[in-house]
Amino acid sequence: MKKRILFLLLGVFISFGCSESSSEKEAKSKPVVKKEEPIQTISYKTIEWNEAIQLNQKGETLFLDVRTPSEVAEGDVSGALNIPVQELDRRYSEIPKDKKLLVYCRSGRRSAAAASMLIQAGYKEVYNIRGGFSQAPAGL
Repeated sequence: MKKRILFLLLGVFISFGCSESSSEKEAKSKPVVKKEEPIQTISYKTIEWNEAIQLNQKGETLFLDVRTPSEVAEGDVSGALNIPVQELDRRYSEIPKDKKLLVYCRSGRRSAAAASMLIQAGYKEVYNIRGGFSQAPAGL
């Protein structure tokens, strides 16, 4: 009989000891709301050839040609740095970070991909030239 009472009391103490207090229940049930700062994203800007030429005339720019060497052999922008898009991630060290980058390819698709890669690599002023070299005015 004493053992039964002892087990009964022990069970009561355990059940009270394991239950949560009302303040613990309130703390768990109230969601913590934190005010988040708006995320600023940096992205490249797509521009037309005439805008690229104007930026280049102001200085501190670099034309970056991401076409293949065989495409470049057909014609290029004078003074452009050629790094095929497939090699870009291995050759960032050749691209200055203090210049506005005017990126082009043949049609605009690879240059858009390259512009995204450059932004992700930490370049700040990156411009994708719409239409690529196929839309470039003669005599560049």
